[in-house]
Amino acid sequence: MPRQSHPHLHWHDGLQAIPRGMLKLLILRLLENSEMSGIDLMRLMEERTGGVWRPSPGSVYPLLAGLEHHGMIQAVRTDGRSKIYAITDKGLNVLKNVRNRQESVEQKVRVGPLFWLSLLEPEDRASAYVKLITVVISRLKESVGELTTSQRRKTVRLLRGLSEEISSIIDEMEDGSTD
Repeated sequence: MPRQSHPHLHWHDGLQAIPRGMLKLLILRLLENSEMSGIDLMRLMEERTGGVWRPSPGSVYPLLAGLEHHGMIQAVRTDGRSKIYAITDKGLNVLKNVRNRQESVEQKVRVGPLFWLSLLEPEDRASAYVKLITVVISRLKESVGELTTSQRRKTVRLLRGLSEEISSIIDEMEDGSTD
């Protein structure tokens, strides 16, 4: 499947990689919900990014081997030449620990893009942030149907807070008090 260009991601076309530690966690998180092969994992990641990103076999298969070696996943069966993996109790514990320090992980995810954005001129940086918000809103709309009632309530509370912050920024910009 050819990679699709996302209309709001043109400013970082060609970006192929995410930190290896994040890919490892993403694989564990995906296996938490269902058993999958390496190709299934790659396809799902490509699907969830709207075709913008698909990890390479050279990234995924060594990680799967390492996760299996360290007992975080196990091959539960084969389907032709493909191993089908499931997360183990050890892998679930790793995810539990990550969730307990999720704020730290979220900060690490933000650091890379924020560093590069910080190098832009203010106008370009503001434009990039608005484009990111647009992409996030689009992806959030796509995800809402997958949320439980409890998750929706939590998300609504977070969005109300963000809405107030965005309104405040708009008011400051219209009043000219940020000049």
